[in-house]
Amino acid sequence: MKKKSICIGILTILMLVGMNFSTAETIKNIPVEKTSNFSIIYNESEYTLHDPFTILYDAGFNLPFIKGSGTSSDPYIIEGLLIKERAKRNGFMIGLLGTNKHVIIKNNLFFLNDNNHNVYDEIGIHSSKNVRIENNIFIGPEIGITLSESSNIIIKNNYFNINERIFMFRQESILKNIEISDNILTDHINLYGVEQCLIKNNLLFDRIILNEITNLQILHNVILSSPSQGIDSDTIFGDVKIKSNLIKNSISSGIKIYSCSTDNMIIKNNSLISNGFAGILSSYSNPKINFNNIVGNGYLEDFHTNGVCIYNHGDIDYIDARNNWWGSVDGPSGEGSGSGDGVDEDILFDPWLSSPVNIVPCKPWKLFFYNNIKAGQEYEYKFVAYDPNDEPIKYKINWGDGSPIFTSNFYPSSEKVSFKKTFDSKGDYLIKVKVIDEFGKESETLEIGAPVKKSKSTITPFTNLLLKLIEDFPFLQRLLNL
Repeated sequence: MKKKSICIGILTILMLVGMNFSTAETIKNIPVEKTSNFSIIYNESEYTLHDPFTILYDAGFNLPFIKGSGTSSDPYIIEGLLIKERAKRNGFMIGLLGTNKHVIIKNNLFFLNDNNHNVYDEIGIHSSKNVRIENNIFIGPEIGITLSESSNIIIKNNYFNINERIFMFRQESILKNIEISDNILTDHINLYGVEQCLIKNNLLFDRIILNEITNLQILHNVILSSPSQGIDSDTIFGDVKIKSNLIKNSISSGIKIYSCSTDNMIIKNNSLISNGFAGILSSYSNPKINFNNIVGNGYLEDFHTNGVCIYNHGDIDYIDARNNWWGSVDGPSGEGSGSGDGVDEDILFDPWLSSPVNIVPCKPWKLFFYNNIKAGQEYEYKFVAYDPNDEPIKYKINWGDGSPIFTSNFYPSSEKVSFKKTFDSKGDYLIKVKVIDEFGKESETLEIGAPVKKSKSTITPFTNLLLKLIEDFPFLQRLLNL
């Protein structure tokens, strides 16, 4: 009995030591945080290093790593690649030319570390349709995505840490049905010559530049610290909606509108806060500006107003800017008699609001990119969200695995938050996240796919040694009644 107890004790110690080594090995697999202008969590080892390539026409999809058949129900999928800088200059990292096949480019890492500023297009799409670019990471000093003569393009849930243009849509080309949504961008979006364009729920640390756009929606974006205007629009046609955006701390105007030949431009439910010049600068345009918060914007020399300013009237008699909050209960200054942000002449501003417009919070952004979640392992899920009224917000998370819905405490708007989660079993889960302000207004829901894989066996060299001892020394089996 004594010998048996000694053997059990020795084997137990070996097992405990083995488990400790197993835990240390698992922790190494947890993705580490990479630091950039706006830090995210990702793990470079989850991607497969690959050379840049270009797909020419439909026959070009005959590559071993591309899955699918190119139909709407079974699209071609380009996934899990790590493409770094290369010796070849002036080419694409991924090029897609001359195809109407359905394609998804997702879960890839594009990483350039070259400040020579040669022309790189990390993804270049020309004369193609039906392409979805989602959940990719772009890091480097060059253009992120270039489109020309293409249609039905969705750019969604990507992270761009680029030091030049994010999207340069080439001039003298026609683009149709373009959606840019749920991205984080450290530089600007540049759109030229687009029919039917949706820009929604992007977090930008720069501006949106628009030229010759027909039928445009700019909704629920956060635009911070632009070195110029927050939204810089020139020659816009058709139906235009600029709604529920937060534009703050731009060097120049929050929104500049120039030569927009439409009577259907609606600017509504935006917060235009602390921009260097006017909240809105209009020239040769006739926007309808209602139910916005226009507060704390600066003055430009030769102008006596900082809220809504008309640079050139053109054929416009007046601009409708009624029912806005100007930052003071006594209304706007300038042509108004109040002390809020000012209005220019030929602007209708009465009545005005006596309190801020409560604008719905923007959908949160995820600050993590996990391609290989392991069951039984704890991960950090990091988010950021903004309330256009700068009010506290709380998070509501449905993890999609049957566990109780999680509701956080309130956090300040713009504060980055982290939550820990372990999925117990493998499966394809859908995480749903929204934020709620103090008045109960809810954002739209952020949906995040979470493919969870079964953890690898935790058998370590110590455990193998233990099994080998039991196999080689039968008396241990007899003592342990194995």
